[in-house]
Amino acid sequence: MSEEFFNWQMTCDRFAQEGDVRGIRACAAEVRALTAPGAAAEADAMEAEAALYGGDAEAAERFARSAVEKDAHHFRGCLALAGALGAQFKLASELPLLAALTHELEAALLPGRAKEAGITDEKEQEAWARHLRQFLFRARGFEADAAYLAADPERAAEALRHASALAPDIGMAANLYSKHLFMTNYRTLPPQQKRLDAEMFGEFFQGVQPYR
Repeated sequence: MSEEFFNWQMTCDRFAQEGDVRGIRACAAEVRALTAPGAAAEADAMEAEAALYGGDAEAAERFARSAVEKDAHHFRGCLALAGALGAQFKLASELPLLAALTHELEAALLPGRAKEAGITDEKEQEAWARHLRQFLFRARGFEADAAYLAADPERAAEALRHASALAPDIGMAANLYSKHLFMTNYRTLPPQQKRLDAEMFGEFFQGVQPYR
C-alpha cells in the first residue's frame, strides 16, 4: 500500500469522525486520482460514506455497491453499504452483511495481519489497527440498531457489549454498556448472570467521587 493512499484513508477517517461530508468527498477525489491498487473501490466507498452522512441513503447504497463490486471484502464499502441498508430499513440484507463484516474485521486485527496488507512501519500498523477498530465499532453500532428493529434483543445486547469495549472514551463505553444491560431485560438469562453483568457496570466509575 502506498504511503499517499494510506494517508488519505486515515484523513478520511478523521473527517468521518467529525461528520465532515465535504472533507470526505475531497478525500474521495484525491484517492480516485491515484493509480494504486484498490484506489477506485476506496474512492467509491468514501463517496458512499459522504452520501450516508449527508442523509442520502439511496446514493450511499449505489456508491457502496460499486465499491463492493470491485472488492467484495472492502471494509469501508461494506460498512457504508450496511449503513445505507439500515437507513432504508432493509434489515434482512443488512444483518448478514454485518455478521460477515465484523468477523472479517476481527480477523484483520489479529497479530501479523497488517503486514499481510502491505503495512510494515510500526506507527502505520498502529494507525491501521485504530482504523479497523473504528470500523468495527461502527459496525457493532449498526448491528445493535438493526437487531433491535428486527426484534432480536439477544443479538442487539451482544452487539452493544462489543461496541462498549471498542468505544473511544469511557463515557461512551458506559452509555453503551447501560444500553446492553437494558436490552438484557428481554433475554432469558440465569439471575446470577444478570447480576454479574450489572455489577460490571460499576467498573466504569472506579475513582469517581460520589455526589453528596
